[in-house]
Amino acid sequence: MKVFKSIGIIGGGTAGYLTALTLKKAFPNCSINLVESSDIPPIGVGESTTPKLLKLLHHELGFDISDFFKEVNPTVKLGGKLYWGSEKHQSYNNAFGYIDPVSSLFLKDNININSLNSLLMDENKVFIVSGNNKETYKAINEPHSFSYHLDNHTFIKFLQTKSKERGIKNYRRTINKVILNKAGEIDKLLTNEGEHLKFDFYMDCTGFNSTLLSQSMKVPYITYDNQLLTDSAITAEIENNSIIKPYTTSSNMQFGWEWNIPMHTHDHLGYVYSSNHTNQEKIIEEWQKKHVSLKILNTLKFKSGRHQKAIIKNTAAIGNAYGFIEALHSTSLHMCINNIYATVTHLKLLEKGIDRSDSINKELAKIWDSLKDFISMHFKLNHRINGSFWNDCNEIKISNELEFLIESFRSQGLLFNSKDKDLSLKALNKHMIFGLFSYDFMLEVLGLKGFKNNKPNNDDLEAAKKNIQKWSFLTSHAINHKQALSLIHLGKVEIDIQFNKLRFLNRNFNSTEINELIKNIR
Repeated sequence: MKVFKSIGIIGGGTAGYLTALTLKKAFPNCSINLVESSDIPPIGVGESTTPKLLKLLHHELGFDISDFFKEVNPTVKLGGKLYWGSEKHQSYNNAFGYIDPVSSLFLKDNININSLNSLLMDENKVFIVSGNNKETYKAINEPHSFSYHLDNHTFIKFLQTKSKERGIKNYRRTINKVILNKAGEIDKLLTNEGEHLKFDFYMDCTGFNSTLLSQSMKVPYITYDNQLLTDSAITAEIENNSIIKPYTTSSNMQFGWEWNIPMHTHDHLGYVYSSNHTNQEKIIEEWQKKHVSLKILNTLKFKSGRHQKAIIKNTAAIGNAYGFIEALHSTSLHMCINNIYATVTHLKLLEKGIDRSDSINKELAKIWDSLKDFISMHFKLNHRINGSFWNDCNEIKISNELEFLIESFRSQGLLFNSKDKDLSLKALNKHMIFGLFSYDFMLEVLGLKGFKNNKPNNDDLEAAKKNIQKWSFLTSHAINHKQALSLIHLGKVEIDIQFNKLRFLNRNFNSTEINELIKNIR
C-alpha cells in the first residue's frame, strides 16, 4: 500500500497545468506542486484539439463551458478538412462524431455529405440553429461532436488561474540538478535558488528536454524518423477577414504540409517540413506565393518518437517529455491526456498495493505506435504532389501492422465491418486513437477505393437518405460561426456537453485487468 502525500510536476505549459489539475482532482488530499521556469515561454501557436480535451476540461475537471468561452475565447472545431489524397483539387471533411461516408458516396457520389458536421463545415456554420422568429437559438450538438481551436497563451493563463483556485502550489524555479537515491529513484531536485525540492512522485512535463525521464532516468528513446520524415515547422498568421472556419485545414505543400487554425481575427498557420529536403528560405518563398500577406512568427524543431517507458520508479513523463508524433490530426494534447490518465491509473493501483507499471508502459507504447502508423499512412500513400519529399515518403518502410491493414482494405473493403470476425483487426483496433473506420475513410481518400466493394443494403440507404435530408434542413437553419460565438459570449445560447460515459476519475481502480483500464485511458 502506498500513500502519496506530495507530487511534483516539473515543467509548466499546457502539459504541466493539465497534469496538475487532473492529479488534484484524482488525489484531493495530496499536495500537488508545479515547478516551472520563468525563462521558458510557451511556444505560443494556435492549438487545434480533439473532443478528448473537451471531456477532460468540462466532464472530468468540471469547468463551466460558458466561463471557458468568455475567458479563453476559443473558436469551434467540428473536424478537419484535408487537401490530401489522390484527387488533385478535392478536399475531404474528416468530421468529429458520427459520419457515413459510404452511403454518401453511393447516394450522392460525394464522400463529404457524410454528417451534419460535414455539411456545417462546408457552409462555415456550427451547431446552433435559429428558431422561426430568428430571435431564439438552440444548440444541437452531440457529445464528442466538437472541440476547440485555442490561443496557447490565453489557454495557459486560464489553466494557471484554475490551478491557483484549486490549491496547486506553484514554484518559479529552474532545476539545476536532479539527485537520485541508491535505488535509482529521484530523491530531490536542486533549484537555481539553492533549495532542495522533495516529493513522493515526480511528473516530467519538461517538453523535448525530457529532464527527468531521459536525462536523469536514462530511459532509451525510440525514434519514428524512418517513417515520419518531417522535423521542422515555421509558424505564421494571416488575417481571415472575419470568416472564421469551424475546422482545421491540412494542405499538402511541396516539402510537407500546412495547417490552418482559425481564430477570431486571424488564422494561425504552420508549414511542417523536412529539413533534409529543403531550407527555411525555400519554404518561406513557396509559402508567400500562396499567402501574400503572410506574417512569419516563429520556427520550431521537433522529433517524432517516444521513450521506451513513460513510467519508471517514482517518475512519469507527460507530453513531449515522453513522445511526440508530428502535428497532423492535432493529437498532441490528446496523447498528453492519455499519459496523464495512464499515470493516474498507475498511482491509484499503487495505493492498493498493485504495481502494473510494466503493463501500462507496454500498452501506452502500443497506443503511440498505432498512432504513428495512422499518421505515416498519410505520407506513404499520398501521391498528390510529385517531388523529392513526397517521393521519399512513398518509399518509407511501414510496420507489419500497417501493411496488414492496407492489404486487408484492398482485399475486403471496410475494415470496420470485419473487426468482429477477424481477430487480428480486433486486436489492432484496441490500441487505436483513430479506429478502424478512420482507417477506412483515409484509405479511401488516399485512393485505394475500397468503399465500392461494400454497398449498403437498401434499408441502410433509405435511412441514410433521411439523415441527409435532416442534416440539410438543420444546416439551412444553422448560423455562421462568427455569429454563434457572439451569441455564446452574450449568454443567449447554452451548449449541452453532457457525456454519457462514467467519468474516468470516478472509476473503480481495484481491477487488475489492465485491458479494461487501458481502454478507458485512450
